[in-house]
Amino acid sequence: FVGGLSLDTTLSGAPKGLVHKGQWLLSEKLILEFLNPFRKGPLEVPFVSELKNPFGAVIHIESSEFDVIYENTTVGTVRDEHMTTVLPRNGSSWTNPVNIMVDLKTPGLMKITNRIIYRMLTEGYVMLTIRGNFTFNSGGLHFAPKNYEQLSPCCIATEDGIILQPQILDYANKRSKKIKHIVRTVKQYTELKIHHLHSIAL
Repeated sequence: FVGGLSLDTTLSGAPKGLVHKGQWLLSEKLILEFLNPFRKGPLEVPFVSELKNPFGAVIHIESSEFDVIYENTTVGTVRDEHMTTVLPRNGSSWTNPVNIMVDLKTPGLMKITNRIIYRMLTEGYVMLTIRGNFTFNSGGLHFAPKNYEQLSPCCIATEDGIILQPQILDYANKRSKKIKHIVRTVKQYTELKIHHLHSIAL
């Protein structure tokens, strides 16, 4: 009776992006490395993100390959072929730390990254776009979405897990002269041009 019956259907995807938020895990040393105008090699920035699973099946994230974009400029790249993040049904989970590779030799990039850090410290977060590919398994099936793109809020978390947000920045400044110095230094470097930095250092 139903042998010749066919149905057309479209599966609904996630109504919102899978990436809920991200954190750059920055130590004092790493922040100051961003400010070094003579750094020659790329900078590895540890990064974690909270992923939300809107589906009723467990998702196993296996790999990711994407660019991190700010103001239409690629500020870093992520390549990780050995991810082990597991997202529970209709739940969320944080990824294992992966490294964002930031090449500060790219002309003009240091000024942009300084601005990102300064806004994270003073405004609490910065909206960054991720664009690229990732692979995952779910329900015994393998998926490899291409050219995934999403705008997500990112903030700074310190080595001990403290999230630096404006409402606690005053307290952090009073508690740590180092953090206050970093904020002041980032602001100064953000407002100066790269060639002026070189002339000062020379």
